[in-house]
Amino acid sequence: MPYNKTTGVISAPVSIADVQSAVPVTLKRTVNGVEEKRSSADLGVLIGSKVGDTVRDNAGGTAWTVSARIEINMWSKFKPVRWKNNIHDTTHQLLANRQAWNQSYSGTDGQWWRDTVDESIMPCRYGIKPVVATGTNAFNNLYSVISNDWTHIKPQGDAVASYITPYRLIDFLGYNHKATKPSGRFLCDTSLVLQDTADGGWSIDAAVLEPDDDGIALINRDYIKPEDILKHLWGVNNIYFGFVVYDPTASFNNRAKIWVTGNRYKGAGATYLEKGKSYTVVGFYSNMELPEDYSETLNGVPCALTQDTKIAKIPHISPITLNTAAAGVTNIKGRYILKARLDNGRLTVEAQISAVSDGIITYTGGYFNNITVYACRGDFDPSQTASSGDILKRWNCGTQYVAPGSKWIGPGNNNKAVLIVDNSITRAACYLYENGTKRVMAYAILNQNSDGSGDFVPGDGDPFNPDL
Repeated sequence: MPYNKTTGVISAPVSIADVQSAVPVTLKRTVNGVEEKRSSADLGVLIGSKVGDTVRDNAGGTAWTVSARIEINMWSKFKPVRWKNNIHDTTHQLLANRQAWNQSYSGTDGQWWRDTVDESIMPCRYGIKPVVATGTNAFNNLYSVISNDWTHIKPQGDAVASYITPYRLIDFLGYNHKATKPSGRFLCDTSLVLQDTADGGWSIDAAVLEPDDDGIALINRDYIKPEDILKHLWGVNNIYFGFVVYDPTASFNNRAKIWVTGNRYKGAGATYLEKGKSYTVVGFYSNMELPEDYSETLNGVPCALTQDTKIAKIPHISPITLNTAAAGVTNIKGRYILKARLDNGRLTVEAQISAVSDGIITYTGGYFNNITVYACRGDFDPSQTASSGDILKRWNCGTQYVAPGSKWIGPGNNNKAVLIVDNSITRAACYLYENGTKRVMAYAILNQNSDGSGDFVPGDGDPFNPDL
């Protein structure tokens, strides 16, 4: 059968059975008090239905309800999409052997898989619509849609505006159900002490962890990345990562308080953020660099936006809550530090809990309960359900008392732990948990250093402060 369950790829010749295997849809109905179930073999149902829909399988018969389905992986390069050209047949874009698509096709109708629907009708590319905001008020506008996510714009089997959107079985040729997806992992500080300029200021750190493909060109891969879509939509060569901090209690046009492209925002005092308050942090991509103007007197002024500013929420992420310490809070229990290095089969991990004051913050020390350090393969997070090999090592370090002015170093006997790993591992994610709560993470890439650190203000949650 052309559908390969191991690789997730559908090859020629494509059949309904292949699509049923890759993205099955379960239907149910009740007849004379007895529930019946069946697997749909209707192409329109397999492509366009969602759970709860009422359908008539194969365009007739008794109504059925969609009770379960496996969604199409929208990040596969080849999949059902809408196409602006009123052409039902796309077989002219196949290679001569008719076994795959000609990815060098340059006809005037355009490559169908790029989904070149007019942007005025549907602003998407490759069958994916991002969550986007533009202009001088882009960040405040983005806040109103941060609960939305990037979506697969599927064909509808009928006419829409000036183009048709037929269901085409051949759209599944080359479909990869296991195509690489964006990781959906956005990390950011969750607690912050708003130091004054005289005390050295403060910073917020954030990172988005994306699958590493070593810069493989789109023509040589079977999956789509967010930057592929945004570069086409925005007509730019570069996309920039950044994050924005919102005050959910502010009026609409004042919710976005600070923003920056890059991994760090530097500030001082409480000019833009208030003490003792909860903020919402969202990661974004931008068509331009948006640096903050930082100095000891300017206090990290957010970069002004223009009519040309375009931003998009990072797909598949949830906003993060950032809590600022209340006024008068200067004593902090301790600081978490985690370092990791990966060198050709050797992963070195060092965890610290420090109560050594630095002249700016006074650390009170205390008990840190049920400390656990993890080393994980790739992007894996121990809060997820683990498969074999996802967790390379777990160190149970117990409860540690850290006296003021001292530090605990682990895992192991107050030394760095060295773990021998498979040479095929090029990235590892390391974590320090306390009482089941993630406190800090270090992300190690082959032959690159990564370290994280975080302050713990009692009651302010689990901090993360990467230095990537």
